Amino acid sequence: MPAGLAFAFLFIVGLLLLMRTALRRPLGALLSPLGRVALTNYVAASFLIVAGDALLDIGSRSSYGSVVRLGLPIGVVQTIFSVLWLRFLRYGPLEWLWRCLTWWQRLPIRRA
Repeated sequence: MPAGLAFAFLFIVGLLLLMRTALRRPLGALLSPLGRVALTNYVAASFLIVAGDALLDIGSRSSYGSVVRLGLPIGVVQTIFSVLWLRFLRYGPLEWLWRCLTWWQRLPIRRA
């Protein structure tokens, strides 16, 4: 557990340092759609990881390799999904539902 937290901390610090370089624009273009569809991606990834664990029995293994082999494709698919989704629609599906429930009215989701 402490090693996982340390790795997560170092990963975030490294990403923040990269955002201070010339890679800021390409990284922003890659990460921005993921952030705009974050709730949908979080819920979908949770279901996919639980399903992957049921199929691959990842929880019983002690190596991180199997987790990376499951998580990396999920991240790639979610990135592609987010970019394509936001080309035609304003919000992710769960983000749109959340906004409608917050404002108590049906908000437009399609781009003009």
